Amino acid sequence: MRFSQASTPQTPRMPVTSKGGRAILTTLLRGGATSRVELAARLGLSQPAVTRSTRTLIEAGYLAETEAVPVPGGRGRPTSSLTVAPDRLSFLGVKVTTEEVIGAAVDLTGQIRAAERTALTATTPEQVVGAIASLTSELGHTPGLGPVTALGVGVTGDVDSITGTARRAPLMGWAGVPLGRLVAEASGLATVVDNDVRALTRAEWWYGAGRGVGSFALVTVGAGVGCGLFLNGSIYEGAHGVTGELGHLPLDERALSCACGASGCVETAASTAAILRDLRAIDGLSAITLAEATELAAAGNQPVLAVFDRVGTVLGRALACVANLVGPDRIILSGEGIALFDLYRERLRQTMTAHAFGAALCEIVPLPLPFEQWARAAAVTAMETFVTGGKKKGQADAAS
Repeated sequence: MRFSQASTPQTPRMPVTSKGGRAILTTLLRGGATSRVELAARLGLSQPAVTRSTRTLIEAGYLAETEAVPVPGGRGRPTSSLTVAPDRLSFLGVKVTTEEVIGAAVDLTGQIRAAERTALTATTPEQVVGAIASLTSELGHTPGLGPVTALGVGVTGDVDSITGTARRAPLMGWAGVPLGRLVAEASGLATVVDNDVRALTRAEWWYGAGRGVGSFALVTVGAGVGCGLFLNGSIYEGAHGVTGELGHLPLDERALSCACGASGCVETAASTAAILRDLRAIDGLSAITLAEATELAAAGNQPVLAVFDRVGTVLGRALACVANLVGPDRIILSGEGIALFDLYRERLRQTMTAHAFGAALCEIVPLPLPFEQWARAAAVTAMETFVTGGKKKGQADAAS
C-alpha cells in the first residue's frame, strides 16, 4: 500500500524511519502498554536500539511513559511501560457502498471519535468522490480530534492498493477508476485505497477477533461475499492484489448469472439481493422483505426455509474451500447478512463438516460489525501505511 498524494501533501513525516523503530510503534499501537524490555525481546532488538527509538518517539509526542511499578518480590529496579498518545495524530476512514458512504475519525489508538453517513444518489466516481470529500471535511473538524494525517478508503472489488485504483468493482459499476488520486485531489488528504474486506481483516488483526490468532479468514456476507486472509503474520494480498474472492467461486449448481459476468457464483445464492430474488420467486411472496422472511421461517414456512437451506449449503461449501486451502485457526463470519445467520447456521455447519478435510475443520465465529467499523478499518489501513511507510509490490509487511 502507498498513499495517493493531494496536490499539497499534508502527511507528516514519521519521527523514526528504521525498520526497528517502525516495528516498535506498530507493536505499541496494536498491543497497548509494553515495557522496553518486552519490546526488545519481542522484536529481537538490542536494548540501546529500543532506547534510541522510544526516546525519539517520546520527544515527538507519539509515546508516553507510565509510572514505574515495583518489581514483584522487591528485586530489581521499578519498571515503566510505554503507551501511545492517542491525540498525537488522527486518521479518517471511509467505507463505500452502493447506497451511501460511511466515515469515521479514529485516534492513534484505533478508537472511533466521530462517525457520519452520507447517502448516494448515484454510484458514479464523481458522485462518490464528492460525497467522500464532503464527509471527510466534516469529520476533520470534530472537536478534540488530533491533527488529521491521512485518509483510508475501503471499496468492494478488485483494488490495486499500490496505485489506489479500483480495477474492477462490479457492484459499483466501475472499471479502472483511479480512486486514490481522485479522492486525494478532492479532499486534500493523502489517501490509501484498499479492498474493503481486506481492510476489515487488517482491523480485526490489529484490534478485534483476529488479535493473537496465528491465522484466520474473515468472510463477509451481504451485498457481496468476500474473504480476507491473515496468514503467517501478515495480510495475504496475492501476487496481483486479487485474493479472497470467495463470492466468485462457482459453487451454486443452478449456474445463474452473476454481476461479475460468470455464472454459478456463491453470490448468486448467498448475497442479500440473491436471497430476496429467491424469496420473491415463491408464490404469493413477490414483495416480501427479509424481516418478513425471518418471521415466516420461524413459523416453519417450508419454501422460505428451503431458500435459507440453499444459502447454508452454498456458504458451507465455500467455507470448506477456505478451510481446505489455507487451514486457518478460525473463520470469522461478518457482514450485514450475518443478521440472517441463525436461519442457515445448521445447514452451513453440516455442509462445511461434510466437505472440510480432516483437521482443516475449524471454528466459525459470527461477528456482527456495523459499517462504522468498516470505516474504522479503512482508517486503520491509513494508519498502518503511515507507520510502516507503506510498501511497493513484492515487499512484505514491515512488522507482524
